[in-house]
Amino acid sequence: MNSQSQANGSCSNCGVACNSVRATPKGHACHSCYLHWRRTGVARPLSSMPGRTNKRKPPRGLVVNHDDLAALAGQPNQANNSLQAIDTEIVSLKRQIQSNKQQVSALKRKTTDGIDDLRPPEVSNRINARWTNDELLLAVQGVRKYGKDFSAIADVIGTKTEAHLRSFFVNYRRRYNLDAVLKEYEAENGPILIDDDKEEKMDVDQPNEVAESSQKAKTSSGLGQTAK
Repeated sequence: MNSQSQANGSCSNCGVACNSVRATPKGHACHSCYLHWRRTGVARPLSSMPGRTNKRKPPRGLVVNHDDLAALAGQPNQANNSLQAIDTEIVSLKRQIQSNKQQVSALKRKTTDGIDDLRPPEVSNRINARWTNDELLLAVQGVRKYGKDFSAIADVIGTKTEAHLRSFFVNYRRRYNLDAVLKEYEAENGPILIDDDKEEKMDVDQPNEVAESSQKAKTSSGLGQTAK
């Protein structure tokens, strides 16, 4: 019987990796298989089920080392030392993960701080003559805050011009009771110095004045013909 020891091999009987194996007539054997063969003369059985020849393999990624198993099954202090070394390695890896997270966060902040200068300018809102419900409510609130400063209200809404706001004030004056809204503005900010109503009335009344003057001219010409 040859019991010569070899280093860094695997048992031909159980298949586990060992730091040292022993040569036997049955092949290389680990310490447990070697002691069983030496005591009984036969290979150490791997399962209590009769007729089972296939070897159960550990899960993928798990490496079973016979020496480590023997150390865990041996002295209690040796098992504690092995587990303590594993715990120390886990703590070290967790610290490395935390350090990596901090570095990633710092890089993200550094990237975010300088990205605003590289962003394309925002596209300004397109001017649209059609009014939505939200824009109508904004216009009413604008009259309450800015009075008849239609330019400021147009800047707040963004999709309307000063002319749109003037037409809104004329068309929706009764519907939204804008006169009462203007009174609220005057109560907080004082009376409005610029009166746009006169200009609007003048624009509206001009055709009537032309019609009245033409009617008077016709009447005077008719009276002159009658006198003749």
